[in-house]
Order: sequence, then structure tokens, then C-alpha cells
Amino acid sequence: MILMQGADRMYQYWGKTSKDCEPHYHLLVYHSLDVAAVGNRILLHHPILVSRISTALNINQDQVIPFISFLLAIHDLGKFSESFQGMVKDLFLEMHGREPRLCNQLHHSNLGIKIFENILDTSDLNLTDRLCDGDLYEFYLGYKFCLNASFGHHGMPPDMGKINYTSLHLVCNDDDISAASDFLHESAYLFLNDLNSKIPIPDSDTVSAQISWLIAGLVIISDWIGSSGFFPFQNEKIPLDVYWKQSLDIADRALPVCGLSDYKVNPETGIRSLFPVFSAGGRTPSPLQEAVSTLELGTGPHLFIIEESTGGGKTEAAVTLAHRLMNEGYGEGIYVGLPTMATANAMYERMKDCYQRLYCPGESRPSLILAHGSRHLSDSFIQTIGPPDVQSTEMDYLQGEESGEAVCARWLADHKKSSLLASIGVGTIDQGLTGVLPVKHQSLRLFGIARNILIVDEVHAYDRFMNRLLRSLLSFHAALGGSAILLSATLPKSQKEEYISGFTNGAGYAPNLDFVSEYPLITHIYSGEPEQIPVLCRSGTERDIEVTFFHSTEAVTEYLEKELKSGKCACWIRNTVSDAVSAYQMMEKREVASKILLFHARFAMGDRLEREREVLAQFGTQSSDEERRGVLLIATQVVEQSLDIDFDVMVTDLAPIDLVIQRAGRLHRHNRGLRDKPVLGIYSPPFDSNPGDSWYSELFPGGAYVYQYHGLLWKTAELLRSEVSIRTPDRSRFLIESVYDSQLPPYVPSALTDRDKQTENEDRRAEGLAGNRALKVSRGYELESGLWGEDDVDKTRLADPTIQVLLCRWDPIHNVLSLWRDMDQYSIDMSRITVSQRRYDVRVNVGPLIESEMERLSSVLPDGGKRDRIIPLIPINDYHYCPVIHSNGQQMVIEYDTKKGLIIRSEGNFYGG
Repeated sequence: MILMQGADRMYQYWGKTSKDCEPHYHLLVYHSLDVAAVGNRILLHHPILVSRISTALNINQDQVIPFISFLLAIHDLGKFSESFQGMVKDLFLEMHGREPRLCNQLHHSNLGIKIFENILDTSDLNLTDRLCDGDLYEFYLGYKFCLNASFGHHGMPPDMGKINYTSLHLVCNDDDISAASDFLHESAYLFLNDLNSKIPIPDSDTVSAQISWLIAGLVIISDWIGSSGFFPFQNEKIPLDVYWKQSLDIADRALPVCGLSDYKVNPETGIRSLFPVFSAGGRTPSPLQEAVSTLELGTGPHLFIIEESTGGGKTEAAVTLAHRLMNEGYGEGIYVGLPTMATANAMYERMKDCYQRLYCPGESRPSLILAHGSRHLSDSFIQTIGPPDVQSTEMDYLQGEESGEAVCARWLADHKKSSLLASIGVGTIDQGLTGVLPVKHQSLRLFGIARNILIVDEVHAYDRFMNRLLRSLLSFHAALGGSAILLSATLPKSQKEEYISGFTNGAGYAPNLDFVSEYPLITHIYSGEPEQIPVLCRSGTERDIEVTFFHSTEAVTEYLEKELKSGKCACWIRNTVSDAVSAYQMMEKREVASKILLFHARFAMGDRLEREREVLAQFGTQSSDEERRGVLLIATQVVEQSLDIDFDVMVTDLAPIDLVIQRAGRLHRHNRGLRDKPVLGIYSPPFDSNPGDSWYSELFPGGAYVYQYHGLLWKTAELLRSEVSIRTPDRSRFLIESVYDSQLPPYVPSALTDRDKQTENEDRRAEGLAGNRALKVSRGYELESGLWGEDDVDKTRLADPTIQVLLCRWDPIHNVLSLWRDMDQYSIDMSRITVSQRRYDVRVNVGPLIESEMERLSSVLPDGGKRDRIIPLIPINDYHYCPVIHSNGQQMVIEYDTKKGLIIRSEGNFYGG
């Protein structure tokens, strides 16, 4: 190539390269315009983003798209440097006629800031005639965080420490600075020349701080799509304005393929519009569902907190309310966050039938994505979003300079992440919480959620660590103009106050709210005066469940035996896996039931899904009286929230009041004709007005670790003993507040208070840790040294470390080891169990033949067996076992069968909980 001079020098730099196509490189100026074109079209088709940016920066809406397009165009300014260009030496020689001399490894996102600052300091470049009132340095100060968002387009902000430490002469030369300056000037002319008025410069950088998180996400997705195979390589000089028009046409075709189309929201709102079963007269909407269909919205951002009992129609009400908010321009879609994969699966099934009614019919179909690590194991999950199947066209550079296209393909292929870009996403709340942690690409999560209405179900279910992160997410969401809906049947006032505080801090509201005691209740926080709207409960959902206590397993088994022999079906909910297994073995010996099922989380995934289907068939809405007769389910907390099942009789181990109420919601849940009055049995320590600190742990040594506030457990038992029944919704608020408010009776005895202080201190430390980890929306898109990490690291839950156990079968006849679920489509996933690292920190103690097979199997696993701990199970009688040695030196045995699940034992003791 002939060396260029003057303004043509900017055409002497490559932006993308490939060994496999012709031409084999794409000029940097054109790649920069590709990215700007994608962002330009995203903003054009998503006016909600334009409105949010306009409001935050206090600029006219017609200035937003040109201004952001300019920022996008200069995102790769750091590639105008010999240290970057020289990474492909042959190409540098071809374009510059010499070998590269500079090879500093400062990432090009950091180089962009370095070069931009140098232009400010040394160049006479003047953009003020088109850009702003003031010089370029004032522009930099006022929009610092927006520039950070542009230059920090590889998932994290620029590292000012590295930038300041690196001398400019180590990364680029005078020609590089001149070419970068020329491109800055040409970009300003291309995008800003026709503005009716200049961009105002804010008095301080705080104006751009909050919105910079949204812009950062926009830049990342624009860069990824702009780096994909949609845009053909061009290495011949074309006028920038001509190329720009071509690039816009390609961007228009690319967005629908990437799931970023704009869909017109269905203007017909209300519960009857979205759910035909109501309009057809098959069902009558609940008072809650009627209320959300007609209540005045006012101006936002909005926070709604819906408190209603099980069966009151919270899910349909939330979707109806979200749709109304979408219609008013407060969101383009919905993301539903839930506490577990099981609850996410159940919600996905419910959203499947209604999500398309949120939008007007059209040629393209809105996307619905299930978002969690095992979503591909869901029978009904259908992949509906993702980039085109294109091969990577970019070469590998130095470490830290990974192809944006390669990252894009990997990220969008991970649907638990890409769900946040879908029209409707359903998944665990962890995907949203990661958006407020200092990990790569967190801003892309915030970008996706900010466009949508955030619905968080079961908000009472989070511990103090996750609760603190959720408050931060609400702050970010509100600050970026988003609206949220929180759902719970059992939400303490203190927790509700925290959520409201988090949201209003981000929205800039200062609400004055005296909480009312009515229940069910809709709480509405918006720009006007906060509202608390009491609603009636749905007819037929009023419950008056008698409570009876048992203080020994013998008393529980005698009660269950009597009820089962009378033809009823029953459930005993235990607080740990080991207690559930013990109860199963005890009841099996007594032969008290026509059939006994055990259900907990310690089954191989394939076996667990089969057991879940069996439980639904046995106790779900379609089960017959004959199928249920005399059947007993022994289960852990897995049946609390996600499964629509119903029992004639129930016993639960003592748990906090909100969980007891949740469990009671599975008692007489369905209409099955005339039944005796529902009775909830509670297996509890004996009553004691002055208990010792081991009051609970003596009876429940494992449960004492699961539920560590034993004062709350004592208050639950005492309150229910005095109440004699659980009446919902009449006494729901009273029961919850009486237990969780320490100022209300019954008052916790001193021994348990002293014990709980240690737990409270640990929870405060966890809460503080979450607060320290969480990003602060007001600080803007800026790197805090040493905090940022990779985005695939799970930092949203503070719990004991877990490991993946991969179960395998040993065939002693053929001496072959195979996966436990070898015939399944996803045989590896279906053979896995997640277990406590502490309890299963073992090494297999088997002979050399099996060890050799373990090595062979590891070698053919996708990651060489690094992710999983292989457990070879040897058949014996009706179960399988594997001798192991624990890290503490103790010889133990792991046992597994499809009835009881995974057990680790030593001398008859179980450690499965």
C-alpha cells in the first residue's frame, strides 16, 4: 500500500484482521463507523434509551443519537497506535513500509484514553464549532464517564493507574497522534455538523456519572455486533460519509438477527387482554388482578411491591402491571428474577402462554429466554435469541487483546446471560445481581435490564448478602430510569423498607411513608406521593389451618400412619437432606403408606427431574383421588415454592414463620371437594419459656445450621401455639411482624438472644461485604483498582463452597466406567450433583483398574474432567457405592440409589444434609 500523507493518514490503520478472507484486513476508520452504525440503529429503534440519555445529560432528544454515535465512533481511538498495530507484524510492514518498533502491551481501551488526553494537551484540534460551548478539555471533564464508557468497551472501565504509568512514547508516535486527531475531527464533522444547537457542557462530571453505566452497555453490544461477520472487510479508501450510509444499511439488517428488534407493545392492556381465560369467562380475576388493571400509574420510575397470599394471582398481576408500564413507555420488555432454578422453570412455563400477547402481531417473533445454568435441561425451553452462526474472522493477538467478536459469540451463546437482551427473560436473580458487581461486562446486564420492567418474585427468600445486592440493583435500575415490581406472600416490614430505600436512592425520591397493616397490599413508589392500596383477597383463598405440635419422630410417624391408612395423602417436610433420608428409611420400615417418595436436591440431575415429574403427577392438579390415596412424600425445602402440588395432610419441621406459611400453602391447595379441616403438624422441640441455647440444635443438629436464628424459631413456635391456627390473609401480617420485629411479643429468652447475636454479627459482616463489593451508581463508570474480575465467577451468593460431582457406573463384567445417565441427550449434565465442598472433599479409594477408567473418562470430557469430581459407583445389591478417603483422613463410603439419592457415611452416620 502506498504511504499516505496528511488527512489520508487515518486510512493507514487496520481495525480487524483475518487469515481466511479477502481482503484480509478491515480499516480502522470503517470498523469504527460499523460500531457507530449499530449503536445509532439501536437508539433509533429503542426510543426509551434516547429518552433516558436525554433526561440524564440534559440534552435535547434530537441531539442524543448524533452525540452517542460520535462517542461510539471514537471507541477504538487506542488502535491508532504503533504498539497495537504492530501486533500483526506482516500487516504493519505492508501498511507502513517498515517493521514496528513499539510493542508496549497496554490494552487498546486504555490507549484510547491515553491518546485522547494527549490530543487535549498538545493538539490545536478545535471541535467547539460543532460539538459544544467550550474547549475540548471542558468537554472531557464534563463527559468523563461517558468517554470512559466508550473507551472501556471491553467490559470494564479504563485503568487510569496503568494509563498514567505508561509513557506515551512507548505506545505511539507523532503520526499516530496526528491520524487519531484527524479521525476525531472527521467524526465530529460527520455526526455533529448538522446539530441545531451545541451540546451543553455540564458543570460537573456527576451529570454523566449515572447514565454512563447504560452507555457502557450500549457500546459493548454495539462493538460486538459491529465486529461480527455482518460487516464485510474494506481496505480501499471510501469517503467516510459514503461508507457510513452503507454501514447503516447493514446495521438495520443485523439487529433483528441479534434479537434487538423493536416490537410494538399491544395497546390492549389489563388482565383480560393478556389472559384469555379471564375474558372467556373461564375464571374471574382476583381483586388484586382487577386493581393492577385499572390503578392510576402517575409518572415514574415506578416501584410496586405486591404482597398477597399463595393463590391470589400475583404472577398474572405482575405481568399485567408490567405490560401497562410498557404501554406507558417505561419499558420494552420484562425480566423476571427468581431465587432458584426450579422456581425459574415454573415461571417460564407460565410466561410461555402469554408473552406474545404483550406485543402486537408482526413478522418477527419476540424472544422468550430461560436464564440459568441448566436451562437446556428444561423440556420446554426453546432457544430464540442469538447471533448468526458466523465463523470468527479476527486473529488472536496478545494476551488481554482478545477478539471482541470471539467474546461476543461466547457471551451471546451463554443464554443465562443473553436472556437480559431478550424481549422477555426468565431466570435466577443472580444474572441481574451480577450487573452491580465489578466484573467484566456487568454494564451489558444493566443495559438489558434498564430497557425492561424488572419483576422479582419471592423477594423474602434472600439472605442478607443477596438482599444487599438486590437493593443495589434496585438503585441502579431506578437511576437508569427503570421500573420494578417485587412480589412476596410473606415480606417483613424491615425488608420492605430496605427495598424502598434502595429504589428511591437511585430514583432521587424522598418518600414519606407510614406503613399500613392491611393485607393483601399494593405499595406504589413513584414521583408523586407514595400509595398503599389495600385489596381484598381472592374468594376461596382464605385459609384457617389448624396447628398441632409433635415433639418426637415417633409421634409424627404415628400421626402420619393413622392419616395415610384412612386414605389421605401426606407430606413431611424436613429441613435437611440427612433428616429426610432418615425419615424415609424409618417410614419405609413401618410400611405405613401405599407408596413413599423421597424428594431432595441430592439426586443426579436426570434422576431429580424424573422425581420432580413423578411428584407433580402424584400430587399435582391432574392427579386423581385414587392415585393420591395413602401416598407419602418426604421432602426438603424443594417443595416450598416451585411446585403446584397439594396434600391432604402435612407435617413440617419447625422453621421460621414465613417458611411455615409457605409450606402450609401446599395443604388443601386445590379444590378437591369436601375434605376435613386442614391441619398443619409442626415437629418442634418441647415448649420451654426459658430455654437453653441448645433448645433447637439438640433436636435438629443439621437444621440448626440451616436456620441459625433460633430466637425466630422459638418465637414462631410460641406464636403458633398461642394462635392455634394460621389464618390467611387476616393474620398474615400479624404473624410475620410478630416474629421478625424484636420489639413485639413474644420476647426471645436471653439464652437464645445471646446465641443469635453471633449470627447477627455474621450477617452484618456479610451485608457489609456485599455493600463493599457492590458498585455505586453515583460514582460513574470508573475503575476502582483491584476490584474487577471475570464475569463467569459466581459472586452473587455468600455460601459454603460447592463442587460438581459427576456420578459414573462401574461395570464389573466389562470393566468399563460410564456416565450415570449415559443414554440421556445431556448425559454429563444429567449425571451431575452439586454438593458441599467441605463434606465431599474426598479422594476415591478404588483399585488401579477403576482408576485407569477414571483417567480415560476424564480425557474425553469437554474440559478434561477439571470441572467435576468423578465418583465411580460400584453395584452392590440394590444400590451403588464408592469407598473414599476424606481430606481429614477418615475412611468413608459414598452411596447412591435412585430412591434415596446421594449419601456419604462413616460408621453408620449420615452427612448428606
